[in-house]
Amino acid sequence: MLRKLMDHSRRVAGRKCAVLLGATLAIAAGFAMPAIAGAQLSSSQPQKTISVGTPEVKLDGKWQFHPGDSPQAVGSKTPLWADPAFDDSGWKQVNAETLGDQNIPYTQFAWYRRVVTINRQDPAQKLAVLVNAANTYQVYWNGQLLGSVGTVPPRFNWPYFDTAAFPLPLESQPSVSGVLAIRVWCQYPTSLPDDCGFLHPPVIGDAAQEQRFPAARLQSMLAADYLYAGTEALTLLIAFVALVVYLRGRRDPLYLWFAVFLLGAAAVSISSYAIRAGNWIEFKDALADGAVNTAFLLLVLWLFGLQGRSRLRRIVSVVSLLIAIPYAVDAGVGLCWAYAGPGMQYVDAVATIFIMIFSFTPLVLLGIALGLKGAKRDWPVIATGTAFFTVTALYNVSGQWPNVLHWKMDWLEDMFQVGFFNYDIGLILLVLLLLALCFSVFRHFLAERRRQELVEHELLAAREVQQVLVPEKVPAIPGYAIASVYRPASEVGGDFFQIFSLEGGGTLVAIGDVSGKGMKAAMIVSLIVGTLRTIASYNQEPAEILKQLNLRLHGRMSGGFVTCLVLRIAPDQQILASHAGHLAPYIDGEEVTALAGSLPLGVALGVEYEEAALHLAPGETMTLITDGVLEAQNASNELFGFERLASLLATHPSAEQIAETACNFGQEDDITVLTLTRLAHGVEAATVLLTPQPA
Repeated sequence: MLRKLMDHSRRVAGRKCAVLLGATLAIAAGFAMPAIAGAQLSSSQPQKTISVGTPEVKLDGKWQFHPGDSPQAVGSKTPLWADPAFDDSGWKQVNAETLGDQNIPYTQFAWYRRVVTINRQDPAQKLAVLVNAANTYQVYWNGQLLGSVGTVPPRFNWPYFDTAAFPLPLESQPSVSGVLAIRVWCQYPTSLPDDCGFLHPPVIGDAAQEQRFPAARLQSMLAADYLYAGTEALTLLIAFVALVVYLRGRRDPLYLWFAVFLLGAAAVSISSYAIRAGNWIEFKDALADGAVNTAFLLLVLWLFGLQGRSRLRRIVSVVSLLIAIPYAVDAGVGLCWAYAGPGMQYVDAVATIFIMIFSFTPLVLLGIALGLKGAKRDWPVIATGTAFFTVTALYNVSGQWPNVLHWKMDWLEDMFQVGFFNYDIGLILLVLLLLALCFSVFRHFLAERRRQELVEHELLAAREVQQVLVPEKVPAIPGYAIASVYRPASEVGGDFFQIFSLEGGGTLVAIGDVSGKGMKAAMIVSLIVGTLRTIASYNQEPAEILKQLNLRLHGRMSGGFVTCLVLRIAPDQQILASHAGHLAPYIDGEEVTALAGSLPLGVALGVEYEEAALHLAPGETMTLITDGVLEAQNASNELFGFERLASLLATHPSAEQIAETACNFGQEDDITVLTLTRLAHGVEAATVLLTPQPA
């Protein structure tokens, strides 16, 4: 997987650093039979006689090696194989120079032993042994435990940084002999085994110098890791910004998947030295790889506008889930790998097979995106994404089954070093992909901002049109008190009402609602208002007015419609009403049932609208509303509805009280309320018009 390539690259860089320093400081030493001093050493070969002054000496050549773990010495907790008197002559000899020469079989534990004779120019000189091995190891000198790196099960971890120096407890004599024994614990092999055993031959040298070496090497690695740290910090910052953008709008999942992809990419390359424990690194890397692969699919889906294809969206969603599952299994298995056996190895193998299969999915989705008309704009994402996922997938496949495929893309492990910084193909392609995605997502953000500005400009223009069309004053109707309230929603809707005097006496009242929102609804409202006045100049029958409106609106609604209620109040105060799909009026809280149901305007030609005569007694009030009152919705998604409206009207509220109640409940659409109250004889007509003032 991707983490294998990244970890290998860092380890290769570390090894090269260690080899360079070791080669510079190492001196040649000949083999000689040790002069045994102190304890009787049973090993006859291999042995090493070294002369130590200021430089260090590398313990290269042959070591006695035996897989498995040592029994305890009788009456002691010391491992028998660490005892200098133990006879290891029957053990296999291995070359400590390379892992390949060691050819270590998996037995969880393995032991290295070697007799070393140390000749010192200064008998008081303090010496230390520097060990570089994997995964976890313990160092013994003449049966005495000097220290360890990592811990073995049950409380286990295997360290990512695998070098340590251990002071040697030597007597103040010019020549000292002893047995250096190293116990190694190896994690159970996965489908892509990791290194185990000596990574480089141990080195003996001045204690102060050797103890400084691991710290200096770690500092050197951390210095080389500054590029990773800088990239990770920038990646996390961009991820945070993308997440904030998503949370502010919650309408474009592109930013969510971009943030998840960036978080995964940062976690993949995050400094492993900060974690140290290899089992937690495995856990972190598996989750990070899963986030990168899963989020990339969903990111491409939204970046290229493929989410509109419902079938493709469902397929990608299912595949994303299927990808996430084996990575989650891989993470859990990696965390508990110290307890692994054949069963867990099978689980890891099955999860790895699924990961391998799905690793080519991004290439399929990028191929689909390439066929889109607008794909040329985002060609950097297609190019870098194709290169990155192709190289990663092929490397993984070749690394999993090298004996079957007989080829392995080892060149991907080659490092390019510039100063302290080390690069490889995988890192370069990942950085290029991140840059390409940042560029495309930022351009998408700018395009969305431009579209949003256009929408806001359109809404502003629509509001201005709507404000013009809402009457600033209405004529007084003899014998009636008129009150109207108009409360626009956050988006421009299509509510309208008009009250104007007719030639020859009388007043025309119209209230209605255009389906849809925005500039389109506002322009239709302007058409209706103008047409109403034109028709009323020669025809004052409500049913005929609606018929003429329907004729003019048909074919111009693009699938929409208009509801409308028209009243004509005659000079003798009689009311004639007709409606087209609009809410029926209420008289003193009771719904008027005299008006028959009818189709809204603009739906079909040839619709005949019926009329009904209504009568208001002095003191009675007729209430006209738009559906914004009924469709008010609270936080629990409950509609205001007819029952609440009936209860409210039973209290004889004013138009302002009706509108205020609906708004407080949870306004979702424009709200228009118009009340006509019949006055007693001799009472002067009055009008109250409450409309928002333009900003």
